[in-house]
Amino acid sequence: MLVRYRAQQGEGQPDRIWKQSEIGAGGLCLSERVTGELVVGEEDSSPIATLQPHRVLGSTVAVLVIAKSSVPVLVDGYPPLPVSLLSDQSELIVGRHVLRYSAFQQPRVSQFSETDPEDCCVTCTQPFVVGDEILRCSSCQAPRHEGKLATPGEQPLLCASYAAQCNRCGARQDVWSRAESELSAPGGAPASPSPSTRGGN
Repeated sequence: MLVRYRAQQGEGQPDRIWKQSEIGAGGLCLSERVTGELVVGEEDSSPIATLQPHRVLGSTVAVLVIAKSSVPVLVDGYPPLPVSLLSDQSELIVGRHVLRYSAFQQPRVSQFSETDPEDCCVTCTQPFVVGDEILRCSSCQAPRHEGKLATPGEQPLLCASYAAQCNRCGARQDVWSRAESELSAPGGAPASPSPSTRGGN
């Protein structure tokens, strides 16, 4: 689960850059500095509200808990209850700040192993090698390259980042992004999901 919000750009500058924070087991605290800047995720003695994970019918959802604060809070345009269950894409207005909640489960990069049931990337169709970094679709679990390859000398493949939708089920995956600085090969950017030269093809 994620919450997206506009980053503070400074006095007189439009807030056009969106940031996102994952709602972990400990929840997220929403507060405001004296300067009016929104603070997300840091513990605060006087929070405006908190976002807490909650299990409902086997699924994890977010609950908004309103604290005693003079800062107005709206959920989808209406004043919320002291404890409110959020739905996917709910809009939160905290003072003058706009946030959006997403029930999207942030995918995790893992290494391909011999026990994985599928051995080919659904985007570039190339077979995986044990140790390749892969990312699974949050909806159908289809695997795709997303990072370093186990074969020495191979450039990283970012098939999941380059495809906005899962090639199998069509679910949008554009919430995901990986820092290219971690993956860039010497002298160049990460490789796009074009057919690999692995195996002499």
